[in-house]
Amino acid sequence: MEKPKILFHGSSSYIEDRLIPRQANDNAIPENSQIGVYATEVMDIAKAMSFRDRNVRHGYMSYSKKPYQLICVDGSPDIKLHHFLYTVSSETFDKTSINSQWISRVPVKILQRIHLPKDEISKYWRRAISEEIKKII
Repeated sequence: MEKPKILFHGSSSYIEDRLIPRQANDNAIPENSQIGVYATEVMDIAKAMSFRDRNVRHGYMSYSKKPYQLICVDGSPDIKLHHFLYTVSSETFDKTSINSQWISRVPVKILQRIHLPKDEISKYWRRAISEEIKKII
């Protein structure tokens, strides 16, 4: 796969100028626990990840159908928060072994910030059903 020119990053935080590398935490996949800025070439994935805010204690992505969704196992997105999609240059990013995932270990300048409308929230997340919860516990 060729490196795309731009990548997307989703967040529930309003970020002014640059995305700063931070320690990520994923107990299931160590590669997702690096210090860095994570991004994707798939806009739907970044939108869904923006809903993984302080109220979602445990969740994972579902790629079974489009639009891709954040499956919330413990908690649900805070609909009172604002959610944002950031567009960044891929220049400093390296591909990870995880499909559609890229990481930069240096601060990344924001090219564009899009405030996601509240009516998009329901398209990009859902609560886990009991069978899904049993698979990961």
